Amino acid sequence: MKTIKTIVFTMIVATTSLNAQSGDSKLSTHPVNGVYRDYKEFIARHYTDSISSESKNSEKNNDFDAVVLKEGKHKRKYTEGQIYGYSLNGKDYRYFDSEKAGAPYGYFEIISSSGLIIYRQTENSNQQDVTYDYYYSRDLASPVKPLDKEYLKHELQNKEYVVSLFSLKDVCEFKNGEFTVSKIFNTYKTKPSDF
Repeated sequence: MKTIKTIVFTMIVATTSLNAQSGDSKLSTHPVNGVYRDYKEFIARHYTDSISSESKNSEKNNDFDAVVLKEGKHKRKYTEGQIYGYSLNGKDYRYFDSEKAGAPYGYFEIISSSGLIIYRQTENSNQQDVTYDYYYSRDLASPVKPLDKEYLKHELQNKEYVVSLFSLKDVCEFKNGEFTVSKIFNTYKTKPSDF
């Protein structure tokens, strides 16, 4: 049973913008926090609802199933899955749910968008330690899957890609400003299938 957790938005000035063209996305700055009803709004950075720039505080709970916009005494609540995603405190989040038992669900923080889209979601959070689970998708419209070699090997039908992938010690390796797994994916995604 999914528990309902809540995020409360009030406003902070710097957030990110996702300027994406179906899977080839880059992050840049944008001055407003808000929610996106669907994929098209998410890509276009057109908010369904947003917070005015007059609010000054921001509060966040991780891995929430509901999103609440709070402005003074006014609150607007979006229940689980009602919106495609949102932007808060310089970070973009995307909602995903699958009917498969044990599949990831909820809101996922986008942490990289060069090549594969890489996400994280809080696994365990207390005042001293925060641990994350990592996920990926081919683009912002594709299913979210665990960032794991067994899932990743099916993304491209190329032997060199699979060999390079399995040569990685850690799929979460981050070097020179990008995830190594995204660099490998980008290298082989335009090469013909050899399986």
